[in-house]
Amino acid sequence: MKDIASLSDSELRDELVKYNVSVGPILGTTRSLYEKKLFKLIKEGSSKERLDLGSRGLLDLGNTIGNDDDDDDGQESSRYIYTTRTAGPERRSPLRKAWDNLLGYDFKAGKVPGSQYELRHGSTTTRVDRDPRTGRIRVQQHIFSLFFCNISTILMMTLTVFFVLLAIAYVATTIHTISGAIRDTVHFFYTYAIVPCLIILGVFALYFGHKKWTEMKERDEAAFYDLVDRILDIVRESSENGEEYISIPHVRDVMFPPAKRRGAELARWERAVDFINANESRIATETRVLRGGQECDVWRWIPAKRTGWQGSGRL
Repeated sequence: MKDIASLSDSELRDELVKYNVSVGPILGTTRSLYEKKLFKLIKEGSSKERLDLGSRGLLDLGNTIGNDDDDDDGQESSRYIYTTRTAGPERRSPLRKAWDNLLGYDFKAGKVPGSQYELRHGSTTTRVDRDPRTGRIRVQQHIFSLFFCNISTILMMTLTVFFVLLAIAYVATTIHTISGAIRDTVHFFYTYAIVPCLIILGVFALYFGHKKWTEMKERDEAAFYDLVDRILDIVRESSENGEEYISIPHVRDVMFPPAKRRGAELARWERAVDFINANESRIATETRVLRGGQECDVWRWIPAKRTGWQGSGRL
């Protein structure tokens, strides 16, 4: 095989297609990304371990493996799908369902075996659907905060018990036929058990809520500065490839597939653009008129000027 750098655009596209990679337009800025992708695929080889999904379980939806989304240069990937030895839907009592929901475990399967299922394990929810016409499998994985998912259930159960005890206390104080010992017991239990427990739960909720919010803030800041570094690398590579400038929407389209151009990813992108325009001296933001006559904001890389000591200027 030729050296990757010496391959033409069509040859590079053919080699990537052999590894089942969806290839978009190969331009000056995207060619380096595709070359890195091909080099990594050749290095890893095609002998990746496949998962053996048995035909007995409801999860027999095909072998699906994938790498992390952060290392695939913008290419979407799926997650591991694990097998189950359950031969049919398990019948659970309402109490068992409530207990499993409280712990964060749940499993839902479609009416047709192998058509779809939804598995919840702690804070991770995995949903797998199979298109009955094309047979293609779509895997969606959502990760939620375990604390915020289950705290509502715990608080609801605590409030239910609290209101039941309040009802008992109300009945004990309004009906005069109940002995004073029962009223004193309920009052003691309410004063020295329920109220302290509610205070402790409130303190723990504030502590863990603040801790979780701090961790989310740190992860968001790390992802933000990583995005800024990736943008700078793309703009610098375009300048090294001889391109005078690169349009900002083109950089966004290279870094984010259409499925990720919304929500938190889009907000982080807009924040990174504002940060680069305001604080990065190596990039100049300009407005150029493209071939179609449309105005577009572009980035132009400003290389650092190398200056050295020129000696003394004595005559």
